[in-house]
Amino acid sequence: MAGSVAGLATYPVKGFPAASLDRVELAPNSGMPYDRLLAVRNGSPIEGATGWTDSERFHRLMTTERLASIDLRLTSGTLDLRLGGALVALDLEGDLPAQAGAAIRAWLGVQDRAVEFVARGAHLWDHRDASISIINLDTVDALSKVIGRPVDFRRFRANIYLRGLGAWTEWSLVGTTLRIGEATLRIMRPTERCRATTVNPDTAQRDLNIPAALASRLGHLYFGLYAEVESGGAVRLGDPVHLDPPSADDVSFKTSGADGSVPSISWPRPVRIVKRCAEDDRVTSFWLEGSLPQPLPGQHVRVHLEAEAVTTWRCYTISDVERDRWRISVKCEESGLVSRYLHDHVQVGDTLTVTGPFGEATVEGSTPLTMITAGIGITPAAAIVAAMARSVVRPRIRILHTATDSTALGLWAEVRDGVRSLGGRCALYLTRADAEECAAVGAERGRPSADDFTASADGITYICGPKSFMRTVSNILVAAGIPASRIVTETFYSPANVDLDPRTPTSTGPFTVLAKGRSLTWTPADGTLLDLVEGAGITTPSGCRAGACGTCLQPVTGTIEYLLDPVDPPPPGFALLCCTVPASNLIVGT
Repeated sequence: MAGSVAGLATYPVKGFPAASLDRVELAPNSGMPYDRLLAVRNGSPIEGATGWTDSERFHRLMTTERLASIDLRLTSGTLDLRLGGALVALDLEGDLPAQAGAAIRAWLGVQDRAVEFVARGAHLWDHRDASISIINLDTVDALSKVIGRPVDFRRFRANIYLRGLGAWTEWSLVGTTLRIGEATLRIMRPTERCRATTVNPDTAQRDLNIPAALASRLGHLYFGLYAEVESGGAVRLGDPVHLDPPSADDVSFKTSGADGSVPSISWPRPVRIVKRCAEDDRVTSFWLEGSLPQPLPGQHVRVHLEAEAVTTWRCYTISDVERDRWRISVKCEESGLVSRYLHDHVQVGDTLTVTGPFGEATVEGSTPLTMITAGIGITPAAAIVAAMARSVVRPRIRILHTATDSTALGLWAEVRDGVRSLGGRCALYLTRADAEECAAVGAERGRPSADDFTASADGITYICGPKSFMRTVSNILVAAGIPASRIVTETFYSPANVDLDPRTPTSTGPFTVLAKGRSLTWTPADGTLLDLVEGAGITTPSGCRAGACGTCLQPVTGTIEYLLDPVDPPPPGFALLCCTVPASNLIVGT
């Protein structure tokens, strides 16, 4: 036995609170009884009279937190709702009463008759195939410890709550068959979290930015699992859970699902350490094996630590690839929680959680290439050189690498020999070594000059190293007349513990907001900029709606303030619309 059922819930109306259950009868290719059979239209048009449709057409917790305050009771197919002073009984297997629409409009304070209860003969899940959602309560407890405050499991609105699996074990369950009571379920994918989880189930107020907590503390937005019912039967509270692990093909990035979908690179997934080797006094390489897609040379992976002693994450360049294995080469930093943990604790046979590959600073093709690297910044150069050696395309290549001394040359010999085999040129500089030490390893003493950086820079120049190094070299190249479009750099995201508490606007307006040729008026009652433009019928890309995913990033002209701290602060002149409000008249977009 791997655990047991600690809770069962169904949500008869999308966005409304749960109805708790002691027992359910599951059927193949279906969900919990009555789950999301009804929804409340938000006035948006819906094509067709029946069938699944996306959640943007409905009121939901992501946008209407008041829904969490509704009192309901489910009894034998009848849902009793208290909407303010009105009592409404909905027959979940029959027609909707005429007064239900009027009652919900009165409760919401709207008059638009398009706002009404709808039943479309389908479960209105967030995703067409997301029939059963599962939460591991052990992981909820662990998340509470990570962020330093209690997290109510009801924020995640699961159908089945499990206890006894152990914290953070979910990521190894994708593709696994769960035998629960008389039913069997197959785990399909992890669940990406959104602003709905910020709502306190007891107060119906937004009081804890769960997506930002996940993104900043864990490095991703996933919490929980989606499953499908393979064979039906009764499931009861307390039923044991048994696991049948998947074959490798069940979670392979080379295998499409029945709907054509493939696993996302952003999914957390386990990998096994199959080899570990020291590259120099401070750099150790780890070879990872698991369900891994093919990365582009120069891309990186996020390593997510979920140990009780340390829960955080860090980015590491994939320094080489062999078939379905990745290599990461990690420099042990004195203050680096992840690097020290990897060096001190992770051995061959251990598992890690990773996501990726990520990164747009990749180099491919026949354009001449100059690589300028410093310290552990040599890792993408190793990947790029190895990829060139396997390719029939062999561009002209040159590398300038800077290190402190001969004890800090991890991967240098590998890169040097690879570049030479491609007919390229190499130059090594040591900043803290004497002439004898430099001569022993074929290095120049000191740092490269501006002329060294700009010589033969007629193609692409790839720069990787500490931020100050990349900034200095980039400025030298631009000053020498090299177009910024031919300079490739990338700065990794790093963990940042942002404030998880929402704030209220300090400015009351009203302010004029120009967006997509429309002139809108903002007051605090309009909510965020994203709420304002969506309320005006302007379609705008959005995702988590909590400042964590970056989907709603837009250029802005004017002054803004953030109601939630963004996980990755945008550059000047840009804003995440989901968590900002105007502090002056404003132009959104270009």
